[in-house]
Amino acid sequence: MSARGVWPAALLLLAAAATAREVVRLGYFTEAQPFEVACARGWFEGELDIEVVCLPQSAGVGAVSKIDDGDLEISLLGSTPAAAAIARGVRLRNFYVAHLKGESQALLVRPGIVSPADLQGMKIGTPFGSTAHFYSTYIPVVSGVEFQDADAKTPAGQLAAADVRVLEP
Repeated sequence: MSARGVWPAALLLLAAAATAREVVRLGYFTEAQPFEVACARGWFEGELDIEVVCLPQSAGVGAVSKIDDGDLEISLLGSTPAAAAIARGVRLRNFYVAHLKGESQALLVRPGIVSPADLQGMKIGTPFGSTAHFYSTYIPVVSGVEFQDADAKTPAGQLAAADVRVLEP
């Protein structure tokens, strides 16, 4: 290619690079958050100078691994997975607090279970490494109740156990 042909080609490449949009991968969990509505309805499309790709996550520990591996740029995280990640040396920065949970955390159970004592001998399913998982490890400490942890370490186990669900013994 002659020098005369290189300049137009270089200008075309620069123009293409200037118009290429940066892709930001956003990890989210199914809960009522305004940005999830934007993801579901495609409201990010064409509104920003970046392309937002919304990716559902099953547990905070998995989202942290994806951030650490460079597979996610942003994710909603519970306090427990975020603290565990920081303790492991994962570089995180908090720039948005979606909600303060405080006493609003709960273990969802079947009808008839009204206290931790009713969990005695049952299986509990939580996504391994999630905030719910760490809360479930605290129940025996404060109540003395012993129960089994369902295999929720894999995606198949998470589907079987649901997000937080008491399973039949």
